[in-house]
Amino acid sequence: MTPAPEHAALDRSTRWMGWAFLAYLAIYPLPWLGRPPEPMDLLASAVGVAVFLPLYLRGFGRSDARALWCGAGVALIGLLLQPFGGVWGVFIVYACGLLGGQLPRRRAFIALSVLAAVTASLVFMASLKLWDWLPTLFFGLMTAMVSMFSAAYAAQNEALAASRDEARRLAVVAERERIARDLHDLLGHTLTAVAVKADLAGRLLDVDPARARAEIDDIRRTARAALADVRAAVTGIRSTRLATE
Repeated sequence: MTPAPEHAALDRSTRWMGWAFLAYLAIYPLPWLGRPPEPMDLLASAVGVAVFLPLYLRGFGRSDARALWCGAGVALIGLLLQPFGGVWGVFIVYACGLLGGQLPRRRAFIALSVLAAVTASLVFMASLKLWDWLPTLFFGLMTAMVSMFSAAYAAQNEALAASRDEARRLAVVAERERIARDLHDLLGHTLTAVAVKADLAGRLLDVDPARARAEIDDIRRTARAALADVRAAVTGIRSTRLATE
């Protein structure tokens, strides 16, 4: 069972996977094929399954406290249904899947250890035969391991995605700072020159009109050149290529 990131909404594929795993529940009534169940067996099993389904579906694919409590509830259902003739270990396997997906992993180890101790106590006190608990041990262990590795893999992917997002954010900030520096250097020098020449032209206007006119023409050329430089810079920013991205 592959848990999603903690507290995250389940995607469609994860939800469908949860429903697909319910096929394993069909193993529960197999012993009744050789021995018809009593009415109390059917009633207890029906109640157990009715309680199991919402617990399982609410806890599947999660690694937070909700999955922990749902897994504990599913395990309790399996333990309580042991006397009623069905394959009670089915619910223990489901519980191993929910508890094995806990994060951090230490919490999963603790929860699975408690479940193993309680199940072993039931086996000892009820003097269950080997085939009443050995398949539960095997499939529960396999399911718990898969859930633990899946939870670690999902957490690693989440951390990697967060790292990529942070790298993209830092790259955008760095690019903005570079553009700001370039525009500051470009416009700062140009506007300073324009201001000096404009001041000079104003002073020469009455003394030497011809030179004042030349300074004004120079101001016009400088301004147009600066405008062309700004347009080139902006065009370079906008024309981002797919390979660059």
